[in-house]
Amino acid sequence: MRKINRPPDVYREETDLHDLLETHIPAQPFLCSWQAGWRGLLVRQYCHTTPIDKVTFPSMNADLILLHLGQSTPVEYTIGKQYSQKGYAVSGSLALLPRGKSSVWHWKKSTDVLHIYLLPHVTHQIVAELIELDCQQPTLLNRLLVQDLFIYQIGLELQKSLKSVNLATTLYVQLLIQCLAVHLIRNHSTLCPGNNKLDQSYTDYRIQKALDYIHTSLDQEITLSDLENLLGISQYHFIRLFKSAVGIPPYQYILQQRIKAAKRLLLAQTNLSITDVAMQCGFSSSSHFSRSFQKLVGISPRVYRGL
Repeated sequence: MRKINRPPDVYREETDLHDLLETHIPAQPFLCSWQAGWRGLLVRQYCHTTPIDKVTFPSMNADLILLHLGQSTPVEYTIGKQYSQKGYAVSGSLALLPRGKSSVWHWKKSTDVLHIYLLPHVTHQIVAELIELDCQQPTLLNRLLVQDLFIYQIGLELQKSLKSVNLATTLYVQLLIQCLAVHLIRNHSTLCPGNNKLDQSYTDYRIQKALDYIHTSLDQEITLSDLENLLGISQYHFIRLFKSAVGIPPYQYILQQRIKAAKRLLLAQTNLSITDVAMQCGFSSSSHFSRSFQKLVGISPRVYRGL
């Protein structure tokens, strides 16, 4: 794996976590993301060729996902001195352990395990952008040997990305990290649907602010950058928020609203040319307007006006 020089301060959390794991887990990982330039998580893959009597994870400032990739094996883990659970791990099953908890694990057979450590600033950012700013931070729920195809696929993509580290994979991994964090919050945390905090957040004032801006700016160019600057959140999270609240992506909604406005103008102001209607509804050209209108309405603007 190609090494990338890492800024000393930006990755302090990842470095501290890496050093802690190096001290407490004697086995050397087959793959490790520490020098890959990824921000917000560490990924370590262990290929255990013999049964593991005991692996101790110290209390750490990161949520832990253990993804089993190898053969089926009996497994047991203990959190602190009170909570203990046994089960049977098959390929694809995973365990979740919230940050701040120490644990001891026993694998009865040789196996491959992918460790994913998610740092708290990732979930803090997600909560700040998707939920009310004064909302409590979510806590990951204890899970042992659950099946979650979404996390499994992300784990495989992270593993694949570790084998070819470059700028493109680093950007891709940042998207995977955000998707993973949102999924964990929605499905495996104290804020998962049920108390409605997360679902209600999707219809908060930011979406209404975006809708107001769109409806008052249909005669102008509207870009995702404009909406990003207006709301103070990333394009990625804005698109997710908007689609969850409205049901379609922003660009599709904007197009629909332009066509609705054009239909009104075509019927109400027959003195306007097709080109004038196109310009007043924010289309870049009359040909673009006609193609979009035909696609959504099923007939041309000229035919629609004559109905």
